[in-house]
Amino acid sequence: MKRFNLFLLAAMVLAFAACTPSENNTPKELTGISLNKKTIEIEVGDTYQLRVIYEPEEAEDTAPAIVWESTKTKFASVSDNGKVEAKAAGTATITATCGKFTAECEVKVLKKGETPIDPVDPVDPSEITLNVSPESINSPSAGTTVTLEVEASQDWTVATDADWITLTPEDGFQDGSVEAVIAPATETQTTTANIVFTSHSKKVTVPVTRAGQAVSFSLSTNQVVSKYTGETLTIEVDASHPWTAQYPSDWLSFQPVSGKAGKTTAYLTVRRSYLYEQTEAEIVFTSEGNTYTLHIVRHGQPYFTVSNS
Repeated sequence: MKRFNLFLLAAMVLAFAACTPSENNTPKELTGISLNKKTIEIEVGDTYQLRVIYEPEEAEDTAPAIVWESTKTKFASVSDNGKVEAKAAGTATITATCGKFTAECEVKVLKKGETPIDPVDPVDPSEITLNVSPESINSPSAGTTVTLEVEASQDWTVATDADWITLTPEDGFQDGSVEAVIAPATETQTTTANIVFTSHSKKVTVPVTRAGQAVSFSLSTNQVVSKYTGETLTIEVDASHPWTAQYPSDWLSFQPVSGKAGKTTAYLTVRRSYLYEQTEAEIVFTSEGNTYTLHIVRHGQPYFTVSNS
């Protein structure tokens, strides 16, 4: 009986402990909010994404929804998710409200082409950390997609000087990632570019190298032997880049004399020979600085022997 009572007591203690909420599972209470920018300057027509910083960070999941407002919507409006849109030159204050807490950002809207006044950055440079990996990208000519991992203590933006690189997203707050899509090469030479991350006074540059497209060119045949009576033949051209064709002889023609990348059906016409000797010529193809030849041989007329009988 004593043993049964001991088991019953232990079971009750365990059940009570399981039902008692632990300190780690207790929701964190929101103590305040701030914005990733206190002041911004943008030109008419541009947008900027404001982000809310919750204090403590763990309180974001249980915090009330953010209500966004602008004091001067004719100068700058703000969407339900904090995206600011510059309407006209002037100043507006954007307010984010979360329950009993508020945070503000002053927005100065500039005319297109107006030089902004560089404000004093409120963030101490010694407090800014910005690291990006990988530190460089080497892409094949076919292109690639690379995920760049960002470790940052503040808000950041990213941009590139190449139109063949697409970055998503173009900004963020603290740690995050950016997808860099590198388009396939359209030229034969190697191309280079930079992806630049900026967080206040700190910059990190990721160099990008993309291999050039390999040049390929082929013909369905590299030599044609024609009868003296002449004929028209089909020649298939398969090229990775645009090409042109030249031929000096007046007893043949080749159409078309140029083509785009891909497969092209061309027509070679060899005219009748009135000569007894064999004639030869070459059609010279040029693509991306490289030359290729199609050798043509035309038989001469046969010799006729006349006998006296």
